[in-house]
Amino acid sequence: MKKLRIILMIIPLILLSIFLTSCSNNEEKVSYNNRTYDLSTDGSASVIARSVKEGSKYTLTISGSGEAVDFDRKESVPWNPIIKSIDKIIIEDGVTKIGSYYFYSSTVGEFYLPQSLKTISANAFNENAIIYSYSQDITTSITNKIYYYSEKAPSEFGKYFHIVEGKATVWNKYKVLFVGNSFTYYTLSAEDPMVPKYFKELADSLGEAVEIDFVIKGSHTLTKFSNPEDEMGKILYDKLSKSNDYTHVILQEQSTAPINSYNSFKEAVGKIKALVDKTQTNCEVVLYETWGSPTAIKSTGHKTIGAMEEVLRNAYEACAKEYGLKVDYVGKAFTYTYEVLGINIFYEDERHQNEAGAYLSAATHLASILKIDVRESSFKGNLDSELASILRSVAHKVAFNLPLDGATSNNQESEVDNENHLIVIAWYKKTATSGLTDEIMNSFLIKLKSYLKTLNYSDEEINSILIKGYEGNVAPSCEAIKQDGNVDIMIGWKSNVDTTGNLSFIESYPSSADGIGIKMGEVDGRWIHRLTETDIAKVIFNWIIEEKDNNLFQ
Repeated sequence: MKKLRIILMIIPLILLSIFLTSCSNNEEKVSYNNRTYDLSTDGSASVIARSVKEGSKYTLTISGSGEAVDFDRKESVPWNPIIKSIDKIIIEDGVTKIGSYYFYSSTVGEFYLPQSLKTISANAFNENAIIYSYSQDITTSITNKIYYYSEKAPSEFGKYFHIVEGKATVWNKYKVLFVGNSFTYYTLSAEDPMVPKYFKELADSLGEAVEIDFVIKGSHTLTKFSNPEDEMGKILYDKLSKSNDYTHVILQEQSTAPINSYNSFKEAVGKIKALVDKTQTNCEVVLYETWGSPTAIKSTGHKTIGAMEEVLRNAYEACAKEYGLKVDYVGKAFTYTYEVLGINIFYEDERHQNEAGAYLSAATHLASILKIDVRESSFKGNLDSELASILRSVAHKVAFNLPLDGATSNNQESEVDNENHLIVIAWYKKTATSGLTDEIMNSFLIKLKSYLKTLNYSDEEINSILIKGYEGNVAPSCEAIKQDGNVDIMIGWKSNVDTTGNLSFIESYPSSADGIGIKMGEVDGRWIHRLTETDIAKVIFNWIIEEKDNNLFQ
């Protein structure tokens, strides 16, 4: 009897084990990783789909050729159980048909169809999906928006696309209105302004359909342009009231007004934007960030062109944020080109742009607004080819917010993560105390890059170096460094970064408070600190010590 009871107790355990094993086997049978689905109508697997798991998501690839099956409902699609986890769908060349309900429940927003595709069955895509097709001959009843590929600008706009920076971009016709003063028309005239002129020439060379218009008068402010009682304000109001097809209005303020009269500047932008919103069907207002100049810094009290441009940039960005606008960072492009590359982009008065400056301005506007690669343009104006190429490259980097040698990104959030930087170096941006300036640090960066090239670091690694200035007294500047959490080396502070700044470091030069220190600019006795244990931080720290007496910070 006792044995029987034991047997009766064991049997359920055996059955449970068999059940669990069966469940496990079933799970393996329904695994969707590296799973292939036969989509051919005759069972020949001439058309297949394959799902591959990458992390928690799947990539679905359709390949082959021949007649493909349709499904009668979304639940019949074999990959439907994982459809919400599929974030990438590839349809290879050779596929001729997309069957019913294939992607009906998909959350993927864009689909690229190969040139071989001929048929799209009903309900193939979710209703919000946008289709980019390399095939010009597709039979379908779907209502999704389909754009067709065209390498060159077509005669019909809004129907075709091309690839820019790896993304599909619809060919459109642009009508751009420039509003500004001499910073828009130099070196020509208000009647024949150079920046708009070069904007169109560059666009034409890249196959973009652009029409330009302008309302320009020397020394005029946006406050005057925003007033319909003003001579030029009336012209602007008339243009916007009589035509509703402008795609962009570019506003350029008088050179120092955003700094000296910010509230008036902001109010004027608001008035013009309200007029644009009232009169135009689909138009974007863009702020034209201008620049510091050798002449301007003499009267404004800014020590460097970069320092003045940074204040201007902050004003333009604040105004843009107020109204939800974009900024074309022409001033940033000027600062980098003049201070870092040493290219003169100023007219004889050292305030207005010369022809190279006008070219750089136009290229920056074009790249920023149309999001196209101006580096591919063949137009160079009256400049030599090499100079024009350099200026287009700067415009491209600024417009697409890419790293500039010795400069930081407009997107400050990217600076917090230093995984993409070979090294992050902080400098004490309090010139009266540290002796350091933007010019000195740009010079330092050039020397550092030359040194790293001798160590066979790649151009990509070298160009990823981030040099960042920190302002304020010791305590707040050190707190900002701690908050960023990515600085490897500090330049320009003194021995009290740990006591006053409450910041830990691994080593310093000099190593003790009675050390001599390093001359930086006109200031003696400054320190460097290493905060991380990375090999590159050690290499650069030691290099600075070796080169400290060779005008490294002069």
